[in-house]
Amino acid sequence: MHDGADTDEPVQLMSVADLDPTHDYGMVATNLKVTLDYDGGHMFTVTVDNLDGSTTPISPVVWVVHTSANPLFEAGMPDYGHGLENVAEAGDAGPLGHYLAWNSGYVSPIAPVLWVVHNKGEMPIFTENTPDRGLGLERLAETGDPSELYASLMNDYQVGVYAVPDGEMDAGPIFPGQKYTFSFDAKPGQYLSIASMLGNSNDEFFAFGDSGIKLTFGNATKDITDKVMLWDAGTEPNEYPGTKTANEDVEGSTVRKLNDGYPWPAASKIIKVTIQKNKSER
Repeated sequence: MHDGADTDEPVQLMSVADLDPTHDYGMVATNLKVTLDYDGGHMFTVTVDNLDGSTTPISPVVWVVHTSANPLFEAGMPDYGHGLENVAEAGDAGPLGHYLAWNSGYVSPIAPVLWVVHNKGEMPIFTENTPDRGLGLERLAETGDPSELYASLMNDYQVGVYAVPDGEMDAGPIFPGQKYTFSFDAKPGQYLSIASMLGNSNDEFFAFGDSGIKLTFGNATKDITDKVMLWDAGTEPNEYPGTKTANEDVEGSTVRKLNDGYPWPAASKIIKVTIQKNKSER
């Protein structure tokens, strides 16, 4: 039985020298069998069998899909303190499972933001349920580059691009914990539209509705995240979130709200957008 004493030893492979000779632990292969099946598309099935003749029950399983270092442990290093100790000592998967649920899953950079100030009824960037106009939204949605769309709009609208994360010197996308902050001039009754690629996607982008949002002139900072949606540019077939292969197929569909059956997170789970009138009298 576990005596409750803690050590500072690193996570490591169990060796014969670690075994209590008075107990028959068996080997991995005599206790369980793990199979991984590809189900097609983006689905896999893992099956954990506790074998007949096993010398131990098997506790609940914690699993995580990841792309970089193993978030559960690193051999030769101390336990991360996220709940692996609970699993290894008591078979309690709850704390580690909770931690991973909040610290893993779909993560994406957000590309530079294109903004447009315009009048009521104008739809400078796109029109919902119609094909992309070929003015540069496709490049923005597929590569994160807003320059073509900016050039297309600059003669008819007050338009800008912001690409330098706060506190940085160089342009680039923003990652979790970073933000863009930019300013613009506008008059009462005008509208604001924005567009920014969801980086880890084929042709998805953040925007308000096709008509933008009306600018109000209160001095308080206003959270407008609920006005932001994820849109599908309809220019390239979608793939499972996070896949983003070198797919160059043309979808030939319409610009529409993202609803393709894949488990995309809500826009509010990825970004927060606020707006505030500056103290200037303009």
